[in-house]
Amino acid sequence: MGVGQMRGKKRQGFTLVELLVVISIIGMLAALLLPAVQSARESGRRTTCVNNQKNVALAVQAYEAAKGQLPGYRNLMVKDGTAAIDADGYATGGAAVTAGPRPASWQFVLLPYLERNDLYLAATDPNTQLKSQTYGVAPNSPMPIYTCPSDILAKSSEPENDISSYVANCGQADVLDDNTDDQDVLDTPFNGVFHDQYNFALALPSSTARTFRQQRVSSSIITAGDGAGTTLLISENVDSGNWADAGANAEMKNGMVWWPDVTTPSSAGLADGVIAPAVRTVGGIDGSVHINGNPGWSTQTTPAATSGNAYPYHERYYMARPSSYHPGVVVAAFCDAHVQTLNDTMDYRVFCLLMTPRGTQATVVNTGAPADNIFKLPLDDGAF
Repeated sequence: MGVGQMRGKKRQGFTLVELLVVISIIGMLAALLLPAVQSARESGRRTTCVNNQKNVALAVQAYEAAKGQLPGYRNLMVKDGTAAIDADGYATGGAAVTAGPRPASWQFVLLPYLERNDLYLAATDPNTQLKSQTYGVAPNSPMPIYTCPSDILAKSSEPENDISSYVANCGQADVLDDNTDDQDVLDTPFNGVFHDQYNFALALPSSTARTFRQQRVSSSIITAGDGAGTTLLISENVDSGNWADAGANAEMKNGMVWWPDVTTPSSAGLADGVIAPAVRTVGGIDGSVHINGNPGWSTQTTPAATSGNAYPYHERYYMARPSSYHPGVVVAAFCDAHVQTLNDTMDYRVFCLLMTPRGTQATVVNTGAPADNIFKLPLDDGAF
């Protein structure tokens, strides 16, 4: 082959500059596509969360149709036996005791309406209980329908995931008076929709064992009030507890509450070293009790014992609010079973109104004082 023929042959391949340009273009395209892929994944997770809450809300409606009332955040599970019970509702002597009344969470009593009658019977029927299940004790079993795919705290306990992502509308934090009567009222039916239905003597803070008047809420109370479509039923909370938990702290772990009072940490009896809770002030909100306030707070602090704080100003109660890892929103279901997102910039007074089935009759627990001043919206009379 001659020299001229060698010089006329074209060279194959890219130059270094061309290769760098191609790599740069591919990198820019990947950077543009990655947020879209992440957004699509989050959209799918949020859709699953919406479907979960839709099914749970329909189960609540089915329960109400069968029982004539909504479930409580705690309910009576085992009726037989007369054994003495402790503050958490368990028969004296420990979990091995097979007789005596026990409390059940709102999520547990919904199991038959969510096609999980197997778990329900395992704890309530001694003839069908699982070998590893103690009669009268709710099982700590995985329930995907109670878990939001975006809830990284709940999913961190997989594969034995028994943490719930969802909490019930419990109105205000239950407050107990110190009168000598044995008929305490923990909350009013117009402040929320899930109340304590465990109607047995309780060992209460600063009180001897007493009973209380149950507050029952039915669909007729809600529809005749503010309406089922404008009353919150359940919401997300990444700081919630075990779905079967029905102990003394059930309301603060598996419920959400709203705060009507002006409370400062210094007057709340908080123990030294406990992170100060949010301060709720009329006309504004500061701190953690609003929507998406400090999600994941439960992993950053160690809540003090209930007896260490002025009841109910327990640190966990300030975590009993809607929170999620969906950017800027939480998913919530209403009493008519429709599901929508709530923006975390929502005015706190609007959130309080959505919590109350009859806002005009809402009162400050344990005082009977009307909550009207809390619920004055900016357009009412220029109060804010």
